[in-house]
Amino acid sequence: QARFLANDFMPSHVESACGLRDAAGITNLTILPDSFADLAARGDLPPCDFIVAHGIFSWVSAENQAHILTIVRRLLKPGGLFYVSYNSAVGWAGMGALRQFLVAQVEQDQGPLIGRLGRALDRAALFAQAGQGIPTLDGLAHLVQALRQEDPAYLVHEYLNANWQPLYPTQVTAMMMGAGLSPVGPVQLADTMDATAWPPTLRPFMADHAAGPLRELMGDIAVNRSFRGDLYGRDVQRLADGDLARQRDAARFTLAAPAGQCQPLAARPFHMVPLDPAAHAAILDRLGAGTTDLGTLRALPAVRVLGP
Repeated sequence: QARFLANDFMPSHVESACGLRDAAGITNLTILPDSFADLAARGDLPPCDFIVAHGIFSWVSAENQAHILTIVRRLLKPGGLFYVSYNSAVGWAGMGALRQFLVAQVEQDQGPLIGRLGRALDRAALFAQAGQGIPTLDGLAHLVQALRQEDPAYLVHEYLNANWQPLYPTQVTAMMMGAGLSPVGPVQLADTMDATAWPPTLRPFMADHAAGPLRELMGDIAVNRSFRGDLYGRDVQRLADGDLARQRDAARFTLAAPAGQCQPLAARPFHMVPLDPAAHAAILDRLGAGTTDLGTLRALPAVRVLGP
C-alpha cells in the first residue's frame, strides 16, 4: 500500500536495482538515475512521509548537501521523518591523518586505483614499522592492519572520496534546523535508553543534560562513536504518555536467529551489557512459539518483575 522512490547517480547501481525489482515482480518502486541537483529541480515528485539518506551526507560536497536539504524541505510532509546517517567526526579524529597519508600516496602513484591504495597501505605499514615503540605509530600499525581486513571497494569509497568530511551532531542538527526540521532522536533505540547508551559511571552526569545535539555530542565523545544515524521531523507531534505506551506495547517482534545463538548480552559501544538471564530465557521461549507483541513479552512473569 506504499509507494517507494529510490535514486542513484551511478548507472550500474540503477541497472542492478531495476533488475532486482523486475525479477521480484515489485510494482510499487520507482528508481531514478538523477543527480541530487536534478532531483532538487524536479517538479513532479510527490510529497513523502519518509525520506532516507543512508551513508551519503558526509561523503558528498557542501553543494550536494544543500541539494539534499532542498529536496527534504520541498517533499517531506508535515509529520514526516527524515533519516540521515553520517560519519561522526569524534570517532574519525584518529583516522583523519591516516586518510590524508593514503590520499597523498595514491595521488603520487599510477595505475589502477585499488592497486595504488594497496601500495599506499604498504607504505603506511612500513612507516609504522620504522617507528615501532612510538605510541602514535604503534596505533597507526593497528589501524593499517584493520583496514587490510576490509573490502578494497569499501576502502576506496570511504578513504579516497574527495568530499569525505565527518560531521559533529551539533553541525548536522544546525543544518537540519535550517531546513525546517527538528531533531527526534537517534535511530538506534538503545541509544535513547540511558542504561544502554552510556557507561554506568557517566549516567548521573548525562542525566543532568537535556536531550539535544549537545548531549549527543557528549555521548559521541564518551564512546568515541564513528558513525551515527539520526531522525529529524517536520512538525512532528509528540505522543502523550498513554498513546506512547499503547504504540510501544503493540510493536511486534520475531526471533531472527536460533535461540541457542542468542546470548544474554547486548553489544554497545562501551562494553557488552549483561541482560537479566531469567527474563532473557523467558522472552526467547515465548518468541520460539511465534511472533508476538511487546505487551505480551512485558507481561511474562520473569519480565514483569523488572518493571518498564
